[in-house]
Amino acid sequence: MSRKLKTEVLIAGGGPVGLLTALACHRHGLNVTVVEKESRSGTRSFALALHPGTLELLDGFGLLDQVLANANRVPSLVFYEGVERMARIGVASEEAPHPFVAVIRQSRLEDILVRAVQEHGVTVRWSNRLAAFKQGAEGVTGQIDELEERLMGYAIAHREWVVRRTVDFEAEFLLGADGHHSLTRQILGLEFPETAPSEMYAVFEFNSDYEDREEIRVVFHEGTTNVLWPMRDGYFRWSFGLADSRLAGEEREKDTEVVQWLPNGGFPALDRETLDRLIAERAPWFTGEIDQLNWRMVVRFEKRLVESAGKGRVWLAGDAAHLAGPVGVQSMNVGFREGVMLAEACRHCREANGDLSSFQHYDRVLAEEWRRLLGLEGCWHTGLSTPAGLELHLEQITPCLPAGGADLCELGTRLGLAFR
Repeated sequence: MSRKLKTEVLIAGGGPVGLLTALACHRHGLNVTVVEKESRSGTRSFALALHPGTLELLDGFGLLDQVLANANRVPSLVFYEGVERMARIGVASEEAPHPFVAVIRQSRLEDILVRAVQEHGVTVRWSNRLAAFKQGAEGVTGQIDELEERLMGYAIAHREWVVRRTVDFEAEFLLGADGHHSLTRQILGLEFPETAPSEMYAVFEFNSDYEDREEIRVVFHEGTTNVLWPMRDGYFRWSFGLADSRLAGEEREKDTEVVQWLPNGGFPALDRETLDRLIAERAPWFTGEIDQLNWRMVVRFEKRLVESAGKGRVWLAGDAAHLAGPVGVQSMNVGFREGVMLAEACRHCREANGDLSSFQHYDRVLAEEWRRLLGLEGCWHTGLSTPAGLELHLEQITPCLPAGGADLCELGTRLGLAFR
């Protein structure tokens, strides 16, 4: 054991949600430390879009200019039924401060957030993972494992992460933004049940000369949901829903990651021919010349909601508390707001002599919002202005909208829908 780490707020997880939560804590004058088991921020981009409401949030932290310098601004959302164009709406009102979605690689976003926390003097301990903790009336104590990569094996050498040493810590609050396999959640003993079957997507990122870069295009095709994202510098990303429920059922129990690389067994190779075939079947209007495939994979997205977002002085945000599909990029964007709320709850608790009511309010807000987003409460109802054909896809609408909270209902209104 080495000397003890003492901090007011310990954040487990150095992804986008954890880093923004750290900035929010720092803004409230709290001493904060982040521990992240990886040696650096993410290198592969899964989440790739920031909602208009998130842009307003980032503007409050002075990060908007950096984000927009690395993003493609997309003002419109379009729905297709196969080849038929059903509806086109703006992703925000024209009077909104930022009436567009910012499409940015998660790796670029994390680089911006890492620089920001460093500039504010926030400590991020890379290659450190939460190992154990227990909490009392006035704080949380536990251990952190410091990791290092070592070359292992003799005949066939390989690299493994091993524990170099273990450090004790003391904190007033522990916030878990440590993702799908959150150890914070597991130690709290909170159930994390599925709310619906997982979804599988074939994802292709490529360079193309396709000219329309101002629309997010969602395509409903034979029970699947598919989405085209226009990115910066001539890149696009297609995510094609896979409807092979038999294979999905076989693979679900083997999941080890929220986004999982899967073997090709049962699926065709994800080559250029496969991409061309999927486009021809589901989106023949995409006529751009594809120059090169940047990367492609089959990934799985689960739908889960934690039974409670925390206990006492230990709370969860982002993927540690909920999982959703990829189309509307809701889990990360709503997770940002959750991190800001948790930072405010920590500040309130300290100023109110240990009053935990702000955390209890957070728990209620998170549950209410995610029960709507995951389709557990309420549903969409059509009206006179609902575009023809959209009534056949009401259960698919919510996870496709780049919004949360009140903005979700406002976008639905633009489609002639009412949520109740």
